[in-house]
Amino acid sequence: MIVRDLSSLLVTGGAGFIGSALIKKLLKKDDVRRILVLDCMLHPEARYNLSKISPDPRVKIQEGNLNNSTLISNLITKNHFTGIFHLAAPTSYDTIHSALPETISDHIGATTKLLEQARKADIPLISCSSGAIYGTAPFPTISSESTPIAPISLPAATLASCDLLMQAAHQTYAQDLIICRASSCYGPGQDRGKLIPKMIYHALRDEPLPIHGSGRHIRDWMHVEDCAIGLITCFQKSRRGGIYNLGAHCERTNLGIARIILKQLGKPESLISHLDDRSAHGEREAMDARRALQILRWKAHISFRSGMEDTIRELAAYLRPE
Repeated sequence: MIVRDLSSLLVTGGAGFIGSALIKKLLKKDDVRRILVLDCMLHPEARYNLSKISPDPRVKIQEGNLNNSTLISNLITKNHFTGIFHLAAPTSYDTIHSALPETISDHIGATTKLLEQARKADIPLISCSSGAIYGTAPFPTISSESTPIAPISLPAATLASCDLLMQAAHQTYAQDLIICRASSCYGPGQDRGKLIPKMIYHALRDEPLPIHGSGRHIRDWMHVEDCAIGLITCFQKSRRGGIYNLGAHCERTNLGIARIILKQLGKPESLISHLDDRSAHGEREAMDARRALQILRWKAHISFRSGMEDTIRELAAYLRPE
């Protein structure tokens, strides 16, 4: 079993939702001496997320773009990283569709450049992909790591392309690479364009909660802290070229999520407003996370009920009208 060094880390997309949660968990480890956050800082929540971690002297923040090869090369040369957590990704459906083809080519190009720099410096790299790359899982099937990739949305196809690049780099160069595919995450600090923060934002203002289609679309929901611990566990324990699903086996419909939010906030279900369904909106995403349990002894621990209650409470305080 490989034991990788956590002492000096580069976290791309570290100001994002999962990235900032990951850094909080990393900072609890005594062997972490420094973390460099590289982020383009485009999301409005980025600086808020960083405000929770930047006071720690071990954290340094670099605003910049992964497509800048000179910047990446200089950072790697100067900092002697022992590991890279690659979390920078265009995850917003609306953002990626409004900026084609630039967003897709930028992300794939950036990942290619980062892989090359990591290979030259012999630095292990772990990426956070998504269970959405498997496409729709007809009930009662669930997607395992051996399930063929079949993305139906452009963000998922972009992540799938990067997964394939990483697999090829490992096969070609025996490069030390790990892929984690996470289910839908929730928790504090999430981009307000995502389902749960969006529902909370509108509910607090007594505005219609926009639900695409019937709202019967199913996702496997995992607390972001469980995802962060899963990423660290995979980095420390996975074999080279390992691929692991990170999920909570907690399936809920979008409509059910909206009803939970309204109930906790004391708002009527009449606020739910059904819109036309979006194209490439998968009916059901369901992941088999047993490999991570069997090989790495990782599993999600935070219950959906307690996790959602805390999440709604914290996001409501942040998103409440001024």
